[in-house]
Amino acid sequence: GNKVPVPYGFYYVGGTLETGVVISDKEGDKNKYLNYENNEEVKEGIPKNNLEGNQFVWIPCNIENYKKVDWGSDKRNALYDISTTAAELPQIKKYGGFYIGRYEAGKGTIKVDSGEQIGDNIITSKWEYSNWSVNSNTINGKVSSKADEIPYYHADYDTAVQMSNNMYDTDYVQSGLITGTMWDTMMKFISGNNDGIVTSSSWGNCLNTEITLETGKYRIIGNDGSETAQNVWTDFTQFKRTKNTGYLLTTGSTEEVKKKNLYDIAGNLWEWTQEAGFVNDSNRNSILRGGDFYDSYESRPLCYRAYDTATRTSASRGFRVALYIK
Repeated sequence: GNKVPVPYGFYYVGGTLETGVVISDKEGDKNKYLNYENNEEVKEGIPKNNLEGNQFVWIPCNIENYKKVDWGSDKRNALYDISTTAAELPQIKKYGGFYIGRYEAGKGTIKVDSGEQIGDNIITSKWEYSNWSVNSNTINGKVSSKADEIPYYHADYDTAVQMSNNMYDTDYVQSGLITGTMWDTMMKFISGNNDGIVTSSSWGNCLNTEITLETGKYRIIGNDGSETAQNVWTDFTQFKRTKNTGYLLTTGSTEEVKKKNLYDIAGNLWEWTQEAGFVNDSNRNSILRGGDFYDSYESRPLCYRAYDTATRTSASRGFRVALYIK
């Protein structure tokens, strides 16, 4: 019906079935934006401001509509597994939807002192991290789903699966990496009857988009994926993103990258999914979705399926966590 399940240990923040229901794992966020969207002047959905916990958005669907979508042969560069894993179906049947991370997986809560070097990644001011990999270096911790975090980039597929699984494992919920069916269902939810949002519109942190960054940090990434000591994470305030330059952004950098209360679905990082890709080689391949900071939205829109070897990492690879109710 019109009811959304909120699992034990999580709290309703705000939003509706139409605009995207947001929950948080911090009790202090409870009802913080209750009835916020009843204000007719509010068009952009629940703000990210003043929220402390990890946040997830409810994607409503029924079992008949929970299926993968073939967006056309020009919207993929590999064949893919068209089936839906049986393990996904019980939750859809029972609850009529699922939760996915409001943000790309972030690096969390371990403080790094000013000037400390992690591989070639030099931090010039205090910042917060969790488990992430860059230049073959790893810091241990748990990923987050919050605004203004450095996303967990340089992730290979197996790291994405492991870190997603490890975020939550309680008597009530289990986290996991977003699946291919979840991604397609999420796209149908955000687009409504306007498939242009997912196939060709200019949107998000892509190579040819212009967005005004509001909070957080950015880092320039070379078109060969290079990161130099000079290209550190830099604070920005009302910074106008330049077209045709690859900027990796912290999560939720601006309301201009949000749809249906979800941030960074388009661009910023290619996101690993639990969907196998089939190409003419012997490698284990998985499908990535959403495009990145070095692709134009027209050539790699939100619906595009790209493949990569599961063991490969790069500055443009990240992921998003899904939340299963037990």
